[in-house]
Amino acid sequence: MNVNVTKGRPEDYADIIDFGNMVFGEDFRAIQPKLYEDRPHMAKEHHLVWEDGRIKAMVGSFPITLQVAGRTIPVRGIGTVSVHPYARSKGYMKLLMANALQEAEQEGAALMVLGGRRQRYEHFGFTKCGTAFCFGLNPVVRRQLKHIPSDEVQLLPLGDNKEYLRDCVQLWESQPMAAVRRPENFCATLQTGAGTGYVILLRGEFLGFCSMHKGDKSGYVSELFLKEYSFSANVAMKLCEEMAMPFSVFAFPHQTGLIHALNLIAESASCDSSPSFNVLDYPRVIEAFLTLKGMNTPLADGRLVLEVTEKGRYAIEVQQGRVTVTETEDKPLIALPHLQMMCWLFSPFGQFGGQVQTSETRSWLPIPLYLPGCDDV
Repeated sequence: MNVNVTKGRPEDYADIIDFGNMVFGEDFRAIQPKLYEDRPHMAKEHHLVWEDGRIKAMVGSFPITLQVAGRTIPVRGIGTVSVHPYARSKGYMKLLMANALQEAEQEGAALMVLGGRRQRYEHFGFTKCGTAFCFGLNPVVRRQLKHIPSDEVQLLPLGDNKEYLRDCVQLWESQPMAAVRRPENFCATLQTGAGTGYVILLRGEFLGFCSMHKGDKSGYVSELFLKEYSFSANVAMKLCEEMAMPFSVFAFPHQTGLIHALNLIAESASCDSSPSFNVLDYPRVIEAFLTLKGMNTPLADGRLVLEVTEKGRYAIEVQQGRVTVTETEDKPLIALPHLQMMCWLFSPFGQFGGQVQTSETRSWLPIPLYLPGCDDV
């Protein structure tokens, strides 16, 4: 048996899609059009194991560039992790994941992200430490909130109304945290997870956009961005009418106006620690996301030294809202292994572990770490 490990080539693109579809029983062109709908150049982002000329294992490692509080964070999103049923227990996934991690580090990625089972991927340095807010709505909510008008709100499929594409892109790029999305890929990005991108109008004028996912019995809105969040309740009622089934709306920590509005009307509200992250560059990630938090929440001045036992020792300083993170030889206040440190720093549940508490930790932590819903892979 001839076994080869390669990166994908454009001529492998159709086989890559077929292999992913076979292993997952999904149509990847539908659920990930930004990666698999006539984009053969994306083949090179796949690590492959071949047996006798056929793909037997695959790991996608896709570049994502985040703009966070004026800082650029290079990210690698891991997805389409798949092994042929007849090729399992051969170590192929471990081999390809190791290759993807090595490549990400060599290319200067600061952060990696993936979905999937926590215990399976903690072996590779990933753990669930993200922050995501989820609000539950349903048609009953709409009937009980008749006093909130929705008649002046319109939802139009963005793919059929591309005259609003520029407005959507500009609104997206104005966010304090956003992934770089090329305008020509914007619609495909909103279709991630077999969703549909909608432009939102108020009295005929552009208000925002969303990505809506309808299932057989329930659905969700993975992204909802508005120029004015004072109209969030009106838009939510329109979404109730459009969905006509129970659904969830996801909001990101910097969307304070949206979170406030949905919390007042939603049937349920929850905070999740998904997805799984692997921080490769602690100073860069902490500095960016703590600065982002400080844009909505005043940060106490102070200094904190921590040690990630496998990686290094870092000093976090905040002075008049300015965050800096540098390597140091100073004695750490707290030292934890990589997985535990990510949970302590970033998880919304990380402060329940009995670790040292100071005025700095009470003000700074948790640092919300997250990825826009449609940029997930």
